[in-house]
Amino acid sequence: MTNIQKQKLRMYVALLAFLKSNPDVLAKLPNANEYIAQLEAIIASIQADDLLQKQDISEKTRKKNQLQKDLIGAIVDISEKIQAYASFVKNDELLRAVKYTESDLKRLLDIELLQTAKKLSLSVDENLSALTPYALTAETQVVYNKQITSFADYLPDLHQQRMDRKDSTERLIKEFATADEVIDNIDLLTKIVSKTEPKFYSNYLTTRKVDYAYGTVEFVGYVLDAQTGNGIPNALVTVTPKEEGDEPIAKNTAAKGGFQIKTIGIGIYTVTVTKLGYATQTIEIIITGDKPYNLTVKLVKS
Repeated sequence: MTNIQKQKLRMYVALLAFLKSNPDVLAKLPNANEYIAQLEAIIASIQADDLLQKQDISEKTRKKNQLQKDLIGAIVDISEKIQAYASFVKNDELLRAVKYTESDLKRLLDIELLQTAKKLSLSVDENLSALTPYALTAETQVVYNKQITSFADYLPDLHQQRMDRKDSTERLIKEFATADEVIDNIDLLTKIVSKTEPKFYSNYLTTRKVDYAYGTVEFVGYVLDAQTGNGIPNALVTVTPKEEGDEPIAKNTAAKGGFQIKTIGIGIYTVTVTKLGYATQTIEIIITGDKPYNLTVKLVKS
């Protein structure tokens, strides 16, 4: 997912949360629930494809490269042994057929490397009795053929995962276009109450107009004693994003109960505040990205 897509997804999620938090206003808007259901469904689809894109194929690629390296090494080793035999018996045809170098093998496509490996295996089978003194036996053939099979079996799985990622990228483009269409319809719908519900409409526009170029704001907060109003030092504030894959941010309050996160992305977060001797408090917040976010949490002694 591109950075712009990430910012747009955060806006979709924030906008959805805002709309669902205003059921009284939505009741006045025709087809509002249908649009919200559409937006919720497309967000779920985007998040699913984003998760698919994030699947790490580096480990699979590393494994495949190792299998390829091992197979090439085996081919070169067997090739050199057969060449020694073919040279001794003056079999020029066999000598030409099995003459492989590491550099040549590395340039082959995966399927070509497999074909070469299998062809070499047949050459060994056809001359097995004569090749025994050259350390090529039925036992070594079993090991070599297992290497061929391991490499062959791994290729479809890696290819499929790469294709899945490619498909998910293409789907994301279509899904974002669909989401934009839904939100355009919601834009038209909310104008109906722009005069009768000015605060709702203003907040809607604020949530809707995310600055994609930046997408981060400053987050400043205070943790206070609910009874005295004094700041509580060393309270643990954990800010956890709703979006999967993003790491929580943890801060300890200063002497007067304040904390600061210099940059935080737009989106929905769960803020959990804990302090020994006080009841833990959890709050859900929406950061829209248009201005610094301020939060005051009052803890009650337990």
